[in-house]
Amino acid sequence: MRTYWALGLGLTIMIAGAANAQMPTLTPDQENTLTREIGDRIATQSVDCIRLSPRLQLTVVSDDLLIYRIGGKRYLSRTAGTCHGLARGDKPILSLGKSRICAGDWIAVEDLVSGIRTGGCAIGRFAVYAKPGKDD
Repeated sequence: MRTYWALGLGLTIMIAGAANAQMPTLTPDQENTLTREIGDRIATQSVDCIRLSPRLQLTVVSDDLLIYRIGGKRYLSRTAGTCHGLARGDKPILSLGKSRICAGDWIAVEDLVSGIRTGGCAIGRFAVYAKPGKDD
């Protein structure tokens, strides 16, 4: 399971470019994952692309909410469409050979046991979350 961000006492999901889209409902476990990942970070901007790095780590909050981590920053993305299988632990597959991941890039989802593709979706814009006063 992966994560999103909390603000105050209630959990609020802010995703760049998704102001008119209906926000997904998260389970309590998904909310906990989101809160743990975002912590006290604040949304600073939204970007179309993030760089690929050996330090890049992916946390799946739900089938349509993803958090990429590079150092102390978190990059929150809501997918265009639902990547069925991600929340249950299926493997996301990004096309390699690029130096960046960008909004609109395709993620294929594959069952770890059978190797069968279970879904796919496009990555959305990235909302950047950073700790106050930090720019790593």
